[in-house]
Amino acid sequence: MINLTVDENSGERFVIKTNKDYYAISENILYSAYYKDADPLKKYEVKVNVTGNGKNETLNLNQAGSNVFNNEHILFDIADYTAKGDLYENGKYLVSSSVKYSVGNAKEEYNETKAKEDILKEIAFRTNGQNLRTKSDNEVKEILKTQGDNVKMTSVKVLFRRSFLYLILVIVLLSIEWYIRKRSNLI
Repeated sequence: MINLTVDENSGERFVIKTNKDYYAISENILYSAYYKDADPLKKYEVKVNVTGNGKNETLNLNQAGSNVFNNEHILFDIADYTAKGDLYENGKYLVSSSVKYSVGNAKEEYNETKAKEDILKEIAFRTNGQNLRTKSDNEVKEILKTQGDNVKMTSVKVLFRRSFLYLILVIVLLSIEWYIRKRSNLI
C-alpha cells in the first residue's frame, strides 16, 4: 500500500511514488501516481520515463480511479534509478513529478536461509545436545530411542486454595476499569 496523499502546503497537484526505496533484482516495482485536481470528464494519461545505469525506458500507468494511476515494472540491473512521471490531460502536457529508488542484490537474510554446519555444532555444544546432521538414519533412531530412558517425569499438584479470592479480585479490577472508562466517555 502506498500513501499518495498530497501535502496541501507544498502546492503539489501531481505526485508519483513507489512502494519502497530499495528493490532486489527482478522484484516488481509498483509505481503509483495521484492527481489532485482530476476532472472526471477529461481523459488523463501518465507516462513514466525510468532512467538509470545508462538506460532509458518508458511505460504508461493505468488509470485505477478518477485520479489514481498505477503499474508494475521489473528491472534487472543494479543501479540507482529515477522515474519521472508526466501527466497529460486530453493529450496535452500538464505537470510532472519524479521519484528515486535503488535496485540491488537481495538482502543477505533472503539469500542464505540454510543453517550453517559450524553454527549447528556451536548450538549443540552450548546446550549439551548433539548435532544430528552428521548422523545416519539408524544412529538418529537409536539416539531417539535412548532419549526416553533419561527423561524423568514428575507431576506437581497445585491447588488454588484462594481461588474465590482471585475471582473477586478480577471482578473488582474489571469494575474499576469500567468505571474509569465510563467517566472518561470511552465506552
